Amino acid sequence: MNTELKNIELYIHIENATNKLVRAEVKNILPQLQPYLDKKIFTNKGKAMSFKVELLNNVPEAYNKGHVSIQCNYLTNNRGRIILSSSLCFNGGKYEDRTYYCQYSRREIELGTLTEDNYLESILELDKIISYNGLDKLIELKEELPKINSHLALEKQIEELKRSINIPYELYKFLKL
Repeated sequence: MNTELKNIELYIHIENATNKLVRAEVKNILPQLQPYLDKKIFTNKGKAMSFKVELLNNVPEAYNKGHVSIQCNYLTNNRGRIILSSSLCFNGGKYEDRTYYCQYSRREIELGTLTEDNYLESILELDKIISYNGLDKLIELKEELPKINSHLALEKQIEELKRSINIPYELYKFLKL
């Protein structure tokens, strides 16, 4: 298998693993936030206050005998929103055969809103969080390859067409016909 295809497989694995982790965390956290509705959950400086949520911190499956670690997985506030921030690191391969990789994946997911005084004002619906952030999507290589092939073929056709035009592209790129 060529390097580009391995890189695509790695990307797909990382995206899917991150989405699965974050989806599970959101499903776990939302019910725990309910008792804190209309209660102050952050001090004015942003530090947690009278507010405890248990995170799953389930480490996803590594790629091709590699390693994966959770770099951070926590709740924070940002401009009147309560946010789940999750970051993963995937690494593996060997330096000797140039297959080494180290890739990071990060998601910041809004879970609800806060008042100006840091009271939990609302909690977003699970389905909306999942669909808005694409957490329900799993990428399949067999579905993506035909689209990639079509894209590459179209790019080639476009480049050939550009070369056949005897007028510099800069002169017509904004032309509206």
